[in-house]
Amino acid sequence: MKPKGVAIAVVSQYVIMPLTAFCLAKGFQLSDITAVVVLVCGCCPGGTNSNTLTLALKGDMNLSIVMTSCSTLLAMGMMPLLLYIYCQGFPSVRNAVPYVQIILSLVLTLVPCGIGILINTYRPQYSKRVTKVGIIIFLIFNVVTLTLAIIANGRYILTVLSPSLLAIAGLMPLIGYCFGYVFSAIFRLNQRERRTVYMETGCQNTALCSTILKSLTSLRPLERI
Repeated sequence: MKPKGVAIAVVSQYVIMPLTAFCLAKGFQLSDITAVVVLVCGCCPGGTNSNTLTLALKGDMNLSIVMTSCSTLLAMGMMPLLLYIYCQGFPSVRNAVPYVQIILSLVLTLVPCGIGILINTYRPQYSKRVTKVGIIIFLIFNVVTLTLAIIANGRYILTVLSPSLLAIAGLMPLIGYCFGYVFSAIFRLNQRERRTVYMETGCQNTALCSTILKSLTSLRPLERI
C-alpha cells in the first residue's frame, strides 16, 4: 500500500551501494581480489542490523522488515548480475567469481528464514523457545568462529586494518545512509520512514557477505590469483 519506501530502498541498495563500492575500490586503487571483496559487500542486501537499529531509532519496523525481505529475495538475481557487471572493471577476476555458488549461498540463507516464518505462523507456541535456542547457538558459534579465525589468520590482521580498507569500511555505510535519507526526503516520507530507509540502505548483510567470501576462498580459480 506504501511502495515508495521499498522502491527507494531497493534502488539505493542495488544502484547506489554497488556503484559506491566500485568507485571506492577504484579510488583507493585496491588490488583486484580485495576489490571483489568490497564489491561483494556493496552488492549484499540489507541485513538484520538495519532492523535492530530501526527499532533503536523508533523507525517503522514493519517497513524495515518488508524492505529487508524484498532486498534479500531480489539478491538472488541482482547480486550475481551486479558482480558480473562490476567485475568487468577488474580483469584478473572477471571470470573467477563463482556466480552459481553465490546464488546457492543466498538460497541456503533464505531456507532457515522460511522455516522460521512457518514455525511462527503455524506453531507460534514454539517460536519463543526456538528463538532462545537459536540465539544461544548463534552466540556460541560466533565466539568459536571468531576465536578460530584470529588464531588461524592472526598474521592477516594488519592487512584488514590497512588505512584504505578502514576508510572504505567507514565511507561505504555513511554514503548509503546519506543517499537513503536524501531520497526519502525528496519523496516526502515521514520522519519514521526516513530513519528506516537510510538504515536499510547503509546496513549491508555482513553475515551473508562472510558466507559468500568463505565459499569463494574455497574455490580454485580465486586461489590462483
